[in-house]
Amino acid sequence: MTNSGSPNWGRALRYLFAGVLTFVTSLTIGNTPYLFFGYGISFLGLLTTGLLLNPLPATVIVLISTTAAMSLIALTRSAFTLVVVAFVLLRTVQVYILSRLKQRMGVAGASVMTVLIGAVVATLLGLAYYGEGAISVTMTFFESIFIFPAYVLVRSISLGRRGSLLLGGATLLSTFGIFLSASPFWIPLPAAAGIILFMVSSFLILRGGASRMISVAVLAFALLLVPASFVSDTTSFSYNMRNIFYPLYPDSLSASQWIQTNSSASCLQGNIAGAGTVENGVWGPERLRVLNTCVTVSGIVEGLAPTYGPAYDKDFIIDVRLDPQYEYMLSLGSIILRDGLMHVEVVPSHQPALADKLSSLKPGNRIIVTGAFVLDTDHGFWSEIHPAWSISIIPSP
Repeated sequence: MTNSGSPNWGRALRYLFAGVLTFVTSLTIGNTPYLFFGYGISFLGLLTTGLLLNPLPATVIVLISTTAAMSLIALTRSAFTLVVVAFVLLRTVQVYILSRLKQRMGVAGASVMTVLIGAVVATLLGLAYYGEGAISVTMTFFESIFIFPAYVLVRSISLGRRGSLLLGGATLLSTFGIFLSASPFWIPLPAAAGIILFMVSSFLILRGGASRMISVAVLAFALLLVPASFVSDTTSFSYNMRNIFYPLYPDSLSASQWIQTNSSASCLQGNIAGAGTVENGVWGPERLRVLNTCVTVSGIVEGLAPTYGPAYDKDFIIDVRLDPQYEYMLSLGSIILRDGLMHVEVVPSHQPALADKLSSLKPGNRIIVTGAFVLDTDHGFWSEIHPAWSISIIPSP
């Protein structure tokens, strides 16, 4: 892929586009990869930049853009410091390798090699830091799904015609729509709309473009159909938006995402994360993204792990099969990785007040739980009530 053949796409504009795309897509990362997408949609920005530009500008742009994005993530405590630093370093190395290899190995070969390097390095770092608990980091290989969208997008820019650029916009919007439809809550209608529009725009770009009228129509459909289709499930869409762009929300920017927003007497007031330590509060709040500071759910207890958590933080863990009216709170990570169970954690500082309830719990109990509704970005983006501060056992009829 070369930069020739794009007379209407100036160098400065290409640099700006690459920088903005890399910055925005980098904001979507978590501590571990998403199911089916890798580290968010960030790899789309890296691939597009590496395929579009020469090695030096590509590397500089990715370094600057990822540093800016990771600084915002670190500021808002949206990920661990190790992840933030490793992301900047690895992405910068990856884009340099990609832009150097594309002339020798072609787009497909260079892209696949870049994915493999990222997956291997991320897995090794994860194993070194977490041990066997880092198995989810191997999902980095899912980033390979962005190779084709990035190629199509770069192809639309290289053609340089207005119609092709419009189709490229439709491709980009459709790709974001697909990601927003499954990260991490599944919304079928916009996913289907995004896939169909992506296939149409990709086909037209790869065959050399289309007339301006057709291109405008495809882009118009993408601008209208994809966003409108999210109305089919506004709750899941709001959860996905909250998760994906977590660092941009006002409460994250003001470091108040863990401050209770519900004044109900059933809701723990103040800073619900406590001191953020094993002894007092939620250990490592950077691994969790708050979707709602106070929710109440009910269901059947299916598993218990007293004072033992995935991070050895002595949390009391309860796995609950939610009643049907609460199943919308289960993310894809919960459905696939946790057999459709809601993961509930009672932190050590709350355990004394719930000692009688916790000691009498057993599988098969029907319970009502109140706590914070969060996503665990350190374990497959599954849903959790964490911390849980109120548990009631419903007597059998």
